Amino acid sequence: MGLKRWFLTVVILLLVAGLLAGLFFQSGADQRIVESVLPALEGRFGVKVAYRDVDVSLTTVRFEAVEIRPTTGTRPFARIEAVGIGVRVGPLLVGDLDLSGIRLDGVHLIFGEASGGAELRDWAKLLARVVGASRKDKGGSEAKIRVPEIQIVSGRIDADDGRLQVAVRGLAGRMAGSGRAVLTAQEYDVRTKDTRLLHGEGAQIDWVPESRWVFMKLDKPGFAIPYDSGQLTEIVDIIKKDASLLASAAPKPAIGVDAGSGPSAGSAPGGPAIKIAIAEAAGTIVDPDKKDRSVSLDKVSAEVVRTLTGALTVRAKGGLPGTDAAWTAGLTVPIAGRPVLRLEVPDMPLAPVGSLVLPEGSFIWDKASADGVVNVELAENRREVVVSGQVSVVGLALRNERVAGEPLAGLGGQADFKVAYDRQEAVWHLERFLVNVGRLRMTFRGDVRTDRLAFDLSANMPPTACRQVFTSVPPELRRRLGAADFEGTLSLDAHLAVDREKPDATVLDVQLDNRCELAQLGDIPAPDSLRAPFAYNAYSAGGEELRLVTGPGTDRWTPLSAVSPFVIEALLTLEDGKFWRHAGVTLPEVRKAIALDLKKGELAHGASTLTMQLAKNLFLTRERSLARKLQELVLVWYLETHFSKEEILELYLNVVEFGPSLYGIRDAAMHYFGREPAELDAIESVFLVKLLPSPVERHLAYVRGEVSERQMAALHKVLDTMAARKRLTPEELAEARKETIVFHREGEPLPEARPPVTRPLSDAPAAPDEDVVEEDPSVWQ
Repeated sequence: MGLKRWFLTVVILLLVAGLLAGLFFQSGADQRIVESVLPALEGRFGVKVAYRDVDVSLTTVRFEAVEIRPTTGTRPFARIEAVGIGVRVGPLLVGDLDLSGIRLDGVHLIFGEASGGAELRDWAKLLARVVGASRKDKGGSEAKIRVPEIQIVSGRIDADDGRLQVAVRGLAGRMAGSGRAVLTAQEYDVRTKDTRLLHGEGAQIDWVPESRWVFMKLDKPGFAIPYDSGQLTEIVDIIKKDASLLASAAPKPAIGVDAGSGPSAGSAPGGPAIKIAIAEAAGTIVDPDKKDRSVSLDKVSAEVVRTLTGALTVRAKGGLPGTDAAWTAGLTVPIAGRPVLRLEVPDMPLAPVGSLVLPEGSFIWDKASADGVVNVELAENRREVVVSGQVSVVGLALRNERVAGEPLAGLGGQADFKVAYDRQEAVWHLERFLVNVGRLRMTFRGDVRTDRLAFDLSANMPPTACRQVFTSVPPELRRRLGAADFEGTLSLDAHLAVDREKPDATVLDVQLDNRCELAQLGDIPAPDSLRAPFAYNAYSAGGEELRLVTGPGTDRWTPLSAVSPFVIEALLTLEDGKFWRHAGVTLPEVRKAIALDLKKGELAHGASTLTMQLAKNLFLTRERSLARKLQELVLVWYLETHFSKEEILELYLNVVEFGPSLYGIRDAAMHYFGREPAELDAIESVFLVKLLPSPVERHLAYVRGEVSERQMAALHKVLDTMAARKRLTPEELAEARKETIVFHREGEPLPEARPPVTRPLSDAPAAPDEDVVEEDPSVWQ
């Protein structure tokens, strides 16, 4: 056949084919194509397709306003503005469907009931069908439909399962016939109800559903991490569950997965299924309930990997804004084990993170830094979060008037700890909490509640040189002791249990082995200086500081032998029943004071012994702080070891305050009654001692010129207690109840002198703990 004849034959055949095709479409072929395309697509992928308009050409079927939904559901997978399907006419003419490509414009993918879209389980089934179609075709089956290349020109994603919300805008890309998808997004946003977790511009996604492999790259995103461990665990569980649901839809991988940037044959089946690379991120660790409790992070790079077995790992490193600090973190969430977070902070400044550690405290973080490793692990019962590690802190400062009158600088120490927080019970369990401050080593164990004032703690300090204990205390807490120095050793075992809801169950047990000796007094007065005239600080009624002089040989001094025994008996009854037997501190009284304070909800009971009151009056200011209490304990020990009980009692009676600018028993006896201390009878003695808790306020009875009936009843109650404790004889009690209070006024003649009271002091045993003389404070107002 000649060339010309051959050419004419081809032209005639094409004209015939064109004529037949034209006749085909003109005779309702568009409807037949739709009837061929849609059922095939719907049946192959298990969906229902609705559309508004369709336009058919020789090579393309174009649908407008398309909605795709599950066959058994009403909420859609997607709404699409336009779907263009390329169709090969030749196979179509013989009854076969061969798609050359699909183009999607204005795609809106919808996940989750809360967003009005299909549930994730329906999406999982759809993905399984898409991947299955691709695998079946590649296996050479007799399928009448082949998955073509799908191109997304523009689109967006909204996902909301009621717990996690995801929004993606500017979606574009293509999915090859092999099943591999390469997508880009202009914007993305991931959040929970309380926290915006991740957001940014520019994302690239490489996805191979057949092998359950996803690689995502995010550049410079913003993020927020919840501070609350419960919220963080919940978020991890949500992501892990949703990812597992979608990934489980795909068949067992036919190819392995490379840990790099894409799939490769022969890789281990347990390799990465999801890999997210994040570069130059910036964000915060935030407490949603307290917006000011947050820490900024920058220069963050991270890698998130979820393996085919379901394990999740996160590796991250970054810094803190405005610093050279660097940190690294690693999170491991195994498929069957317990999630573990490891945080390493090498020489990290604490100023940017202080508000997160102690948001309501008085710590000054400007010069503080930390170094160490912290591990956070979720217990098997998922109720407890276990925190362990070793951390050292230097350069910390504290400004709090309840601790000290001046800021504490240069604080630091090391901690080795393992603690567990029970989120259901709101309790910290201290399995191990070892603290080293200087050369002082303390170990704490027990439980601390966070929902109310309640704890049960034990503390241990092994035998330690007294000098090391003393120098480990910040200088601001021992300022009044100056350059005092100590020899010997000190050890401690203590147990304190407190519960606001069970005050009577308070436990206080202290075993103290004190073998310390003063090697150098420093600013502590020499014992002999208090056995001669000495000066001490006092205060006027208006709070102005006074400098008073007393001591043997001065006009203000009264020897103990010249004080009425009734004063001493009343003092021991009301203030310190165990005075003759304790070493300065009475633990039962402290325990009882704690219980009473818990019941009243305020610090109303101090459990101060006479020695403690003397230490405060002689050496310390009226500052109410931890510093004063610590110095007070040292000074109490000093008094108890360098003075006899009689000397302590004598010093106390000569320096204690009895009213406005009234110090010492001599001035008090003369001011109120115009008498020498030795002349005071029982009722007068009880009145003076009853002034001691609040001498300025209770002085009002003297100002009024009389003692009220309620006040006299309170005095009689003390007399009855004294008699019950054998500090008064029955005869003395009967006589005392007849006595009255007659005040002496300045300028009036002194009353007729009485013989000094010379009865011996009783040797009554210490009063039982429950026998406390309590009264309504309003009695003395």
